Amino acid sequence: MTWLGSALLGVVFVSIMTIFQKILMSHTDSNPAACGILYHLLLGVLHLLCACVMGVSMDFSYGGLGLVFLAAFLWSLTTVFFFKAIQLIQPAEVTIISTFQVLVAILASVLFLGEVFDIFMIFGALIIILGSCIVLRFKDGFYLSRGVFYTLMLSLFAGLAVVVDSINVQHYNVIAYGTMINFLSAFMLWGFYPRAMVQWKKYLKIDYIQNLLAVVVFSMIQGVLFLQALSFGGVTGQIATIRQASIVLTVILSVVFLNDRERLMQKSIAGVLVTWGVMLLS
Repeated sequence: MTWLGSALLGVVFVSIMTIFQKILMSHTDSNPAACGILYHLLLGVLHLLCACVMGVSMDFSYGGLGLVFLAAFLWSLTTVFFFKAIQLIQPAEVTIISTFQVLVAILASVLFLGEVFDIFMIFGALIIILGSCIVLRFKDGFYLSRGVFYTLMLSLFAGLAVVVDSINVQHYNVIAYGTMINFLSAFMLWGFYPRAMVQWKKYLKIDYIQNLLAVVVFSMIQGVLFLQALSFGGVTGQIATIRQASIVLTVILSVVFLNDRERLMQKSIAGVLVTWGVMLLS
């Protein structure tokens, strides 16, 4: 499969995962930090099981473990700032402002990886961002609040994390790498929120576990596809941009599965724009 095929297929699973995340966080007793810890732990276990079944070597003898820890640290910071932002502002605001990570990833890939973007690729990136913006709106206006600041910070760290991932997957198996990153992220996140799991028993409800497992499974699939696409090299910024198409697809899936039929015209226009942007990037 080509890098573009992996990236586009990953977009589908990102969107499905997001639907289940919305369902998961609808539980009134959901703690974002605890969900994050459980999510990364289970994802790490699932990666490890797959590695054992597939006979994947967990060999990290190449070195460069500093970059592995850096990636886990960046993803942990991303999660922390996401939790802070989502507690202060609306999810739609977090989603649209976080598209800033595309620009961070493109800039970082040009500066640190020597990737080259021509005018058509830049135009495609801007079109995808525009398409993502069309399907979202602010109900209470926009202002530079703490929530907006936290979202900008998570975008910065997420964009940098993508670039570090693209370096690491050139040397490690994507399943082995995913295992390491998720376990490290879970324990780092636990370090940020040491009391998050004090009431762990309330997360043993069957419906909660089912939704969490669905999120983990779809997350693993999209994560492997994402890392597989990055392993081709030279396309970090493009992949980071294409993944933003998941915003539009998520809205479409919300119409189908969550009966959200509001603003269908805007969503259709956004779909056309995003498709055009992906074609320019390819």
